[in-house]
Amino acid sequence: MSVGHTVSEPTIAKHQRPTARSGALPADLAHLTGQGLSKAGLFKLMGLAKTRGKQLSDIVTAMDHRLGEVKGGHLYAYLAALAAGPTDFSVAAAQARAARRQAEEAAHLQHRIVRFKARFGGVTLASRSGDALYRIDRDAAFVHTVSLAHSGTAPLQDLLPWMQAIERGDLVLATAATEQRMHQAQSAQTTLTRRERVGRAMHQGPHRHRCG
Repeated sequence: MSVGHTVSEPTIAKHQRPTARSGALPADLAHLTGQGLSKAGLFKLMGLAKTRGKQLSDIVTAMDHRLGEVKGGHLYAYLAALAAGPTDFSVAAAQARAARRQAEEAAHLQHRIVRFKARFGGVTLASRSGDALYRIDRDAAFVHTVSLAHSGTAPLQDLLPWMQAIERGDLVLATAATEQRMHQAQSAQTTLTRRERVGRAMHQGPHRHRCG
C-alpha cells in the first residue's frame, strides 16, 4: 500500500447477506457468547428489549450477579423474559456501572501507589525551582522536607498529590548540585541568624536589676 492511500470498507455484493463482524456486539454483551448464546440470539434479544423501551446492556449489567451460572437456552429464555417484563433496569444498571468504575479507579490508584513506592522509596526529590528538597524514606511512609522556610518530617498519608506533582513536572529528581546548593544556603542562613541574634543582644546590653 503506497503512502496516501486509504483503506476502505469492503463492499457486499447484492446477493450476499451482510455478516456481523466480531466487534459488532456491545462490549458488555460479547462475553455472553461464552455462555452459549449466539450472536444472532443476542441481536434478537437486543431487538426485543428495544421494542419494550429497554437496553439489553442495561438488563445484563443490572442482573450480572444472577447470570453467571445460566447458559444456553435457559439464559436466552431468562433474558427474553426480563426484556419483555415490566421492570426498568436503567437506574440499577447506571448504579452498577458507577460502582464498577469506582472499583476500577481504586484498583488503578493502588497500582500507581505501588509503583510510586517502588520507584521513589529512598529517593530525594526537589522542587522545580530547586528551593526545596523532599527526602522520602525507603518505605515511602515519611518525607523529610528541607527548605529555607521550613524543615521537618511528616507522614506520607496521601500519595496522589505527590504523583500528580511529579507528572506535572513540579517535582524532579534532586541532583547532587541541587542538594549542595541547598546545604550552602542553609549554612549561610544559619550564620546570618546567629549574627543577627548576637547583634540584638549587644544592642540591648546587659539587664541590670536594682536592689531595694
